[in-house]
Amino acid sequence: MRSDIPLLADSPVPFPEGIENAGSEGSKFRKKYSALVRKPLSDVAAFYRQELAAKGWKRPDTDSADDSMQFKNDSMELSVALKKQGTNTAVEIIARDIALAKQEGVLPEPGKGRLVLANENSVAVVFMIGKTSYSLKAGQGAKDFKQAVKFSLAPGEYTVVIKIPGQRQQSEKIELAEGSTWGIIALPRAGCLPVQLY
Repeated sequence: MRSDIPLLADSPVPFPEGIENAGSEGSKFRKKYSALVRKPLSDVAAFYRQELAAKGWKRPDTDSADDSMQFKNDSMELSVALKKQGTNTAVEIIARDIALAKQEGVLPEPGKGRLVLANENSVAVVFMIGKTSYSLKAGQGAKDFKQAVKFSLAPGEYTVVIKIPGQRQQSEKIELAEGSTWGIIALPRAGCLPVQLY
């Protein structure tokens, strides 16, 4: 059953009846949906096992617990986290579009994380990561990820320094987990915006 709640309308998976406090956030490659369901955890877990299997989603780890389930189909990965809240269940679903991330160069290589650098300024900017600098032309990658600077790194914490002419130097710490992709956009007048893309 498709949710009639607008915030969950684009979810690739259904939600059970009895929803309140629904929300969604993220990018076109990775989106998080959350809701409180007025049902016990065991009922909600059974709902997801049944509904997703019926729609062709596979579970790579069939022995996983009810409160944390992974699913996959040909183009997407899904993580379903359930948490008991009194007699209700908090549901958090993270959907990752593997096919789109691959197509747009955002998908990290196995065992790595990925950074995507973009510049929304009308002037060139320089990103420094460690001792390596990356120069981006005005507007590069801001509207089209295919033009952004993309590269894979070993998982870890990275400090990204952004140098924009006429502004104070900005820095952002990014915790790059294996299999994740972060985008860092240099913004006009406001430093930069780090966003988990995948």
